Amino acid sequence: YKPVWPTFVVDITREYEQRARAVACYRSQFRGPRVQKGVHFPLTNLKELMATLCGFYGALIGVRYGEPFLTRETLQVEDVVELPVRSL
Repeated sequence: YKPVWPTFVVDITREYEQRARAVACYRSQFRGPRVQKGVHFPLTNLKELMATLCGFYGALIGVRYGEPFLTRETLQVEDVVELPVRSL
């Protein structure tokens, strides 16, 4: 399994608990193990899996929880100085 390296990550720390409750409403979709690209994902603890993944992506931007996004097209930036990145 190779995690997605996102184009950008949105800080969802404030919304994370509400998001987790909303996903849990559809728990029937997550029963039993799933296979993705030959890798088995035992979704016995969906809450823990979500926290781990959102925590991983959050760590990339220095926050507790993040939501990754991947774009195929190039994003337009109006002011590079205003980008909140540490590498500029």
